[in-house]
Amino acid sequence: WQRQLLHQVNHTAHWMSKEFGPQLLDRLDRADVRGLLARCCKEVAQLPAEALVLELRKAVMAAEVVSGFSSEVNGSFFSFSLLEAEQVDHYENLWEVWVRNDVVNNYTHGFDWLETSFFGFKPFKEPAHPNSMEARERSAYFLLNSLRSDAGSPLYGDVSVVLKPSFAHATSILSPLDSGSWAGWCHGSYSPPKPSYAHNCSAFPGHQGLGTFQALDHLF
Repeated sequence: WQRQLLHQVNHTAHWMSKEFGPQLLDRLDRADVRGLLARCCKEVAQLPAEALVLELRKAVMAAEVVSGFSSEVNGSFFSFSLLEAEQVDHYENLWEVWVRNDVVNNYTHGFDWLETSFFGFKPFKEPAHPNSMEARERSAYFLLNSLRSDAGSPLYGDVSVVLKPSFAHATSILSPLDSGSWAGWCHGSYSPPKPSYAHNCSAFPGHQGLGTFQALDHLF
């Protein structure tokens, strides 16, 4: 089912990128966008919109796909410790950590809704209560290091994990925003912290708005 899901998302993403291509070109030609570009990169700001799209794609493909975990005893709900990592032969996803530690709370139910309704993952036989085999079929969360930060993902811990580009590009499903925040703020699947920035829930179509490294223009 994972290969089928990736194929479906990639197919839809190609259509979405083609459909919203003209809007991206219009946005890149806006005066405010050109003004921001001119502050740092005057030559880039003079490029036509079509060339800027190519530069955006190149930047995404060159950026690291990263995550992280804690070097100390696991004190985070979103992580595992270095000691735990040394006991397994792969990079565990959150469900595997939660099953091992018998964790069930507000977030686990919200994340299960998010992963089935938003990402399209295969449902567990019992919602938010997977067995170890079901848990292993879910995905780990990574981010695109577009800011070129020295840390992978501080939310998950101080040990950084960087995926091999060829593997990341072939297997990733991309969201243009933090999926957990979208699920909590826009759909009430769980109770996240109060938002610290303005957001427009109607601007994102959910599952149809996902992308891949092969089709991502609509994510901009």
